[in-house]
Amino acid sequence: MTNEIYIHYLAKYIELKKDTAPMHPIIILRDNNGLFTNIEDIEIALLYPHTVYKIEDHHAFRKRFEHVKQGIGNEQYYIFIVNNPSIINKIRDFTIRSCGEAIHEVNLRDFLNQIEQGLNWHERINDFSAKEIEKVFERLLMYRKAIPKKNINREETDLILLSAIYDMDATKLSDLADCYIYYQNILDVYSTNKPLDIEINLQELITKVFRYHNAEFVGDIIGKGLFELFDKTIWISLVLKQFNQLTDDNLQKIMGNDYKELKDLDYFELVTLAERIERKDKKLYLQKRDQAEKLIRKSNISLYQKAEDYVLFVRENQDSPSSIITGIRNVLKDFNLEGAKRLYRYSFEDLKEVFSIVEGVPYQINSVQNAQRFLKSLISWFDNIFDLEGNSINLINSISDYNQWLQLITEKLYDLEYELSEIRYSLDSESFIESKRYEALEVRMNNILNVFRKSFAKFVEDHYKHWVEHGSEQPILNHSISNFIPVKTGKVVYVIFDGMRYDAWRKVVEPYFKSLFREREVSYGHSLAMLPSITSLSREAIYKDIRSTYSSEINYITKSESEARKQEVKDSLLMDKRINILIFNMFDREGHTSTQGLSVFYKRQKEVFEASIRELINTLPHDAHIVIASDHGFSKINHYIKIDDASQVKSRYVVSRNKVPDSIQIGDYKLSYTDKGYYHGGGERDLYSHGGASFEEIVLPFIHIKPKRSVQNTIGSTGKNYSFKLNVRDSEVNLSLSLNKKEKVILETLGRTNQLTTRDIESMLINKFGEAGMVDGMMKRLNRKLVKSGELKLDISSAGEIIVYKLIR
Repeated sequence: MTNEIYIHYLAKYIELKKDTAPMHPIIILRDNNGLFTNIEDIEIALLYPHTVYKIEDHHAFRKRFEHVKQGIGNEQYYIFIVNNPSIINKIRDFTIRSCGEAIHEVNLRDFLNQIEQGLNWHERINDFSAKEIEKVFERLLMYRKAIPKKNINREETDLILLSAIYDMDATKLSDLADCYIYYQNILDVYSTNKPLDIEINLQELITKVFRYHNAEFVGDIIGKGLFELFDKTIWISLVLKQFNQLTDDNLQKIMGNDYKELKDLDYFELVTLAERIERKDKKLYLQKRDQAEKLIRKSNISLYQKAEDYVLFVRENQDSPSSIITGIRNVLKDFNLEGAKRLYRYSFEDLKEVFSIVEGVPYQINSVQNAQRFLKSLISWFDNIFDLEGNSINLINSISDYNQWLQLITEKLYDLEYELSEIRYSLDSESFIESKRYEALEVRMNNILNVFRKSFAKFVEDHYKHWVEHGSEQPILNHSISNFIPVKTGKVVYVIFDGMRYDAWRKVVEPYFKSLFREREVSYGHSLAMLPSITSLSREAIYKDIRSTYSSEINYITKSESEARKQEVKDSLLMDKRINILIFNMFDREGHTSTQGLSVFYKRQKEVFEASIRELINTLPHDAHIVIASDHGFSKINHYIKIDDASQVKSRYVVSRNKVPDSIQIGDYKLSYTDKGYYHGGGERDLYSHGGASFEEIVLPFIHIKPKRSVQNTIGSTGKNYSFKLNVRDSEVNLSLSLNKKEKVILETLGRTNQLTTRDIESMLINKFGEAGMVDGMMKRLNRKLVKSGELKLDISSAGEIIVYKLIR
């Protein structure tokens, strides 16, 4: 079936041609390159009022024309499409005599340019047939838009066509190493340089593209069928050079008769090429080097006889900070970070030995301290990875219920991603590990995490329906959180963080609530996001029933974390509603646009919290139940899978009858559980997203902080003596004075918040008592009482027209 987008633009193109001859009843289009081969797939309505006929030969045209000429005078219109060059002159002569019509040229350049005005293809595009263009149409448009120029030259045309044919972006090629990697990727995907459904000389196209980047000789080698041998020679030369054994004799010994085929190559230039490839694709580099080492060993050439032992080097040079750094870097260079199946010089025990040496260095300077922190964290992280890789089957098989899954996730799995990001972006100040190897480490981590993600998601798939229908059973789903809170009678503050997954709670949010935890009884728990794990479903589930049942008793505020809106939380809580629902959007709002490592992203959130959460904690009432919860977490997406034939495609879930890779089924939704996301067509693809079934997205913190047990104030009287107990910044003050109801409320609030403005007091009293009265006079009288008591007084200052009141001792 022809691509629907392609058909749509064909119809638009015909409209463009119709507009060029609006007064003529017949339009003849000369279609030499077969653009309208699939014209029959276009809806008739899109061509109205024209009827379209394809003409294969002169006789067919005459026969058809005799049929239609009767309608020419009756406001009927026709389009003839001719793709046979040998009959075009006969048809043109006949139509000019009959109705004065000329023939219009059709070419791919015009067709593509009418899709997006402002860009102009090079005529080179007409070297390709319409059949080829149709097959790569969507990808072709995507790569075309990537060229920010009005005129696309011949070179760019070749780059774009090559990109579209293989669905690999050739527009980013810049040098010989890029061309080599590009062709290796082609071989990895197709195992040949010619996809079967493209009728084009791909060898010639590849050679042309490579020529633009001084890699024409690689194209020639491909054309001669020598690329495999050329590839082998690159990496054998590299390994021999690294061990100072790159000689003609050694190359002949390893390659045998094949040596003659490439004997004219400069092997030292091949080594330079391999070193450039290392900087661009570390994984490919390690794979190829490993294969070359195996070939060399079969030739009985010893490589390691002159290699330096850097474990010994560190031990003997521990008094030199620069030697320590050099030693660590070289041990890591030959240590199996990626988990690749090849021989490495150093083992994990060697790495631990280096750490024990560095840890025992007697003097402390920044470079050594940084190295100690880095190695300690790296070794701890690897210990966890090794444990999971070696015991994944046993760990998964030992789990029988949700609580055991929760224990495994919160004790072993949840912070691996954050810790690796912390090592990379904060602790590795000496660049011990290259960025490409960090990417390989992340792949290794996700490979093992995906094993657990899959098993956990399958467990959820098997039990989710039962959990939803029986909300009081484990686990607690978001829609049943309020079953565990005295919502009917108690005073409650819900603090809901949009997009706060479990490690975000532990790394960012929890530390700010420590002081509150010390003062009150706290219940630590977890909830499970509703599926799919999206805001509109899972957040609404937390308070939907509460808002409908207790609407008159609820104060609801969705807060943006900014200095300008800090006052809103204070004003909101001063309304003294029985149920307060506060929404903080920072994780979700910034997560969808973030391109940073996880630790860098969280560091930014901590800075935001400094301006918002501290203010919130100081304002929370002592007599309320505090509920801290989240609607969903998020997942880092490292790979995207294109999904066709689906009614709905989101980054983490799909609605489709067809099989969707790496997904479970919940209702109509197919939810991703790995680090893979989904897309359809082009568009932006988030680095962090949610909606799937990974434990990072659906296992959430649920914290219940109970009201303060101690009585905040007591009022008793014997004769003319009055006693009032007040908490001021976590210390209790006993006041002997007579207070009215408004003064008590003001003092209790000042004890919690430290300061109030005239506007705060007016708002609070109106909400509490229906009227405020003369606030300035009231506060002066209250201050005189406090001064007389000798324990406290009010500090009164002005900020413009606003008066600010603070309690001081």
